[in-house]
Amino acid sequence: MRKNTGLACVALTSLLLLVATTTHAAGELWVSDHDGPTLERWGSDGTVQLTIALPAPAVGVAVTADGGIWASLPAVAQLWRIAPTGAVSQVIATTNGVQSLAVAADDTVWAVRPATDDIVHYSATGVVLQTVSVGVAPFGIAIAGDGRLWVTNSFTSTVTRLEADGTGAVHYPVAFFPTGVAAAPDGGSVWIASKNEVQRFNNNGVLTHTLAAGWYPRGIAIDALGQVWVTNLLSSDVSRFTTAGTPIDTIDVGTRPWGISVASDGGVWVHCGDGGEIWRLAPWGEKLASYPCGYPHSLGDSSGFARAVTVVPGDDDDLDGSANLVEASLGYDPLRGDSSPVSFVRGDATTNGSVAIDDAVATLGYLFGGASLTCLEAADANGDGAVDLVDPVVVLQYLLVGGVAPDAPFPTAGLDPAPFAALPCMP
Repeated sequence: MRKNTGLACVALTSLLLLVATTTHAAGELWVSDHDGPTLERWGSDGTVQLTIALPAPAVGVAVTADGGIWASLPAVAQLWRIAPTGAVSQVIATTNGVQSLAVAADDTVWAVRPATDDIVHYSATGVVLQTVSVGVAPFGIAIAGDGRLWVTNSFTSTVTRLEADGTGAVHYPVAFFPTGVAAAPDGGSVWIASKNEVQRFNNNGVLTHTLAAGWYPRGIAIDALGQVWVTNLLSSDVSRFTTAGTPIDTIDVGTRPWGISVASDGGVWVHCGDGGEIWRLAPWGEKLASYPCGYPHSLGDSSGFARAVTVVPGDDDDLDGSANLVEASLGYDPLRGDSSPVSFVRGDATTNGSVAIDDAVATLGYLFGGASLTCLEAADANGDGAVDLVDPVVVLQYLLVGGVAPDAPFPTAGLDPAPFAALPCMP
C-alpha cells in the first residue's frame, strides 16, 4: 500500500532535452555524443549496445511511433531517419539546418530552424509539408495534449503557440532567454525553462506559474503525474516541483547539466555535457549511478515517452490493452507490451515468488551496483513509493529477527492495492 512520503511522489518522466529512447526495451535510450560524433543506443545499465558514426553531431533527436528516431545534423544540413535496428533509412537535405524536433500524432515531424526564425513540417517520409514563421532564434518545441505546438524564441523572449496544423500563431512574452519547453499530460499546458525562472502556461495561453529554480534553467521534463524536473546549467543541479509548482528538492549532479530525460522504465537521465557524464536517477530523485560519455547533447522528445503520454495518451502503443497515459500513471511502461499491471509479492525483488535473503542482496545490487530489477514495486518492501536502503533492511529484519513484514501484497502474490506511478513492474 502506498504511503504519501512527499519525496516519493514522483513518476515516469517525459523529456524535452538530451537523449533518445527506443520503444522496445526498458530503459534503452539513444545518446548523441558530440565528441564522436556518434549516436549511441544505451541500455538501462549504461552499456552501449549500438554505435552509429555521424558526419556531424546530432542536435535534435526524437523517437517515432515504431521505435525509430529522427536526428537532425545542422552542421551538414541533414535530417536522418533511423530505424529501431539502427539502420539509416533516410538522409534528407535541409536548408540552413534544423535542430529541435517533435513527432506529431500522425507521425509527421516538426523541426525548429533557428537561422531563419521558423519551423519546418516534414511528412513521415521526409517531404516538406510547410514552413511556419515563429519568433527570433527559436530553440525548443513541444506538442501539447490538445495537439497545439509551442515554440520558445530565445532572442525575443517569447513562446509561440500554433494550432496543430501550424496556423493561428500567438506570441506570449516569457522570462528572459527561454530554452526548454515540455508539455504536461493534462491536455494542453506547457512548462518553459528560461534563464532565471520556470513558467507554466495553460492551454489558453494564460501564465499560471513563475517559479525560481537554480542558476540558468535549461532542460525541462514532466512526468506522468505532471511533476516537473528542471536542469540548472550553471548551478549543476536539478530542481524538482510538484504539478502545483511546489518545490520538492534540489539534486546535485555533474558539471553543467544541459538537459534531462527519462527512460521508459522510469529511470531519469541527466546529461552533463561539460562534465562528460550522464547521471542515472531513480524516479523519486535518488542518484543511482553516473556513466562516462564524451559530450552528450541533443534536443527533442528523446525518450518517446512525451509523445506517448501527451500527444497520443489514449493510444495503446504497446498493444497490451491499456491506454498509454493510464498505464504510465500506474507506474508501468506504456511502450512495452510486457509491462502491464501484474501480480507480485512485496519484498520479492528477484520475483521468484517468495521473500528470502537473496531479495535483499538483489535490491542492494540495484542501489549500489547498477544491477537491474524487473519489478521495482516488489523491491519496495515497505511500500513507501521508493526503493532505497530501508527496503533490504526491512526484508532482513523480517527474515532474521522477526521484524515487521513487507507491505501488501504479502505473503502471497497480488496486485498493488494502491498503485503509484514511479515503480514499473515487468511480467
